[in-house]
Amino acid sequence: MSRAIKELEAGVRQAPDSPEMHFALARAYTRAGRAQDARQARANFLRLDKIRRIGRDGAQSVGGAADDKP
Repeated sequence: MSRAIKELEAGVRQAPDSPEMHFALARAYTRAGRAQDARQARANFLRLDKIRRIGRDGAQSVGGAADDKP
């Protein structure tokens, strides 16, 4: 698991705006019992996913008003 986490952390450094990378890292941290790290990675995933959905589908896709900021 340690090697997988290191690989995923490297992936996040190379693609910091990728929600998928943060999601995968959050899952790996959870499986490794690293709850605080998992929460942070999950928060990053949610933030980036929201930004992507707003850009693709508009603010209504995340339940926010058009002037909401991600």
